[in-house]
Amino acid sequence: MKIPLTSLWSIEEGAAGKIAAMIHAAAGIDDRRGEPLISQTAGNIGIVHVTGVMTKGEEEAWWFGGTSTMQATRAVAAFADAPGTKALVINFDSPGGTVDGLAEFGDAIFEAKKKKKVYAQVSGTTASAAYYAASQADRIFAGRMDMIGSIGTRLMLY
Repeated sequence: MKIPLTSLWSIEEGAAGKIAAMIHAAAGIDDRRGEPLISQTAGNIGIVHVTGVMTKGEEEAWWFGGTSTMQATRAVAAFADAPGTKALVINFDSPGGTVDGLAEFGDAIFEAKKKKKVYAQVSGTTASAAYYAASQADRIFAGRMDMIGSIGTRLMLY
């Protein structure tokens, strides 16, 4: 898709998506829309992948290459209700993200524990919002070089 940048304005409807598609095409990133692969099964274990910056909206997650807490919440709830799923593993590699949508994701993990065993697996970094969500699991597993923790907020005043 070749669209000259001079013809796009960020205030035009759909322009941001077109610009992102051009950036992703130039970087060789697959530009499929829709539900990203954030969940899978391995036998009777449900796996949810939380990678990159966590944002509430699916568009923001797609744009920044992170995970939408809305999508992760739906995946956790679906595995919790799936009769064939015996346990749930949430694989975290995230520095955290936005507060918006985080409580709902944490609540979904907490509610899933009432139905199945829920394990958080750290695969690199689980900090800030990601650690908040992971702390809702029955147990957190990590390797000796994984980084965990750092729940905090920052407020900038000008």
